[in-house]
Amino acid sequence: MGELKQLLPYGDKTLVEQSIHNLLGAQVDQVVVVLGHAWERVSERIAHLPVTPVVNEAYKQGMLSSIKCGVRALKPPTRAFLIALGDQPHIPPSVINRLIAAYRQGTHSIVIPKYEGRRGHPILLDGKYRDEILRADDASPLGLNQVIRSHAPDILEVSVDSSAVIQDIDTREDYERMKANR
Repeated sequence: MGELKQLLPYGDKTLVEQSIHNLLGAQVDQVVVVLGHAWERVSERIAHLPVTPVVNEAYKQGMLSSIKCGVRALKPPTRAFLIALGDQPHIPPSVINRLIAAYRQGTHSIVIPKYEGRRGHPILLDGKYRDEILRADDASPLGLNQVIRSHAPDILEVSVDSSAVIQDIDTREDYERMKANR
């Protein structure tokens, strides 16, 4: 995009601040923010928020390395955790709470939002998958999906009425479209 995506303006916040704000507005106990490229600048921008920032020195290895970094930083005991993306500022706390409520029903240990037949984020995983995620093959193109696919019977797909779960910002056009639809 030519700029540091996390720090792009989004209303009176940045993309990363809005994404964090949505998580903090939900029923979560801890928010771990995994930082990579230009971590100092992002860390400075989010320093006022009640989050746990961690630096993934291996961020160039891909998203799985960031997921592992975040999972390692969770305070024990962690019953379950969400994997949310920092470039999805439209996901409202109500959607996050719906995933948490579905998990608390106790029928499934992986909860994934689904919008019009497409799976999205954030993904909620039971803490029992922690070690398996940490052992996952960094070189695999499947990333976290290698763990999720191996536990298909444990997955609960929760239909949501927000397309935000399948929208992230990868291009300047994505960013402009998302800003316009705030």
